[in-house]
Amino acid sequence: MNQRRGTNTDRTRVNEAIRAREVRLVGADGKALGVMKTTEALAAARASGLDLVEVAPQAEPPVCRILAYSKWRYQQDKQERAKRQHGQETKLIKFGVRIGEGDLETKCRKIRELLAEGAKVRIVVTMKGREVAHPELADEVLRRVDERISGAGRREGTSRREGRNVSLDYLPL
Repeated sequence: MNQRRGTNTDRTRVNEAIRAREVRLVGADGKALGVMKTTEALAAARASGLDLVEVAPQAEPPVCRILAYSKWRYQQDKQERAKRQHGQETKLIKFGVRIGEGDLETKCRKIRELLAEGAKVRIVVTMKGREVAHPELADEVLRRVDERISGAGRREGTSRREGRNVSLDYLPL
């Protein structure tokens, strides 16, 4: 990306693009350096080999930091991606129709842990062979799971049948 110095795509003002007469300056180490003229702040940033970045333009006077702009922008983008990704996390837990009590309890404990961490959980009961003719067996497994994880999350809608699978989603509280 061939950008001119001081311009960027996210509207953050950098170096010469800062138009305020005075700025509140924060150094590269995070310490406040006080209010000074923009030209002095820009000279201080250049002396340290870094950029002057306006981090709080709505403040009076605007707050600027001395930092490596490309590294800071990368960190900001990384945080944004993490925020967007976290909301879409769905964990899949599979059950069989003939699951034993011990296995059922173990999987329900894992579901409670995932819901406590804030993940959305999809429970899928898979039917094999002649079990497909008896979907009430899958509903019974879902009812047993629902009893054991009540209070850890809330159901999203009702169970859905998709071929050999019956699924149900739970959202964290």
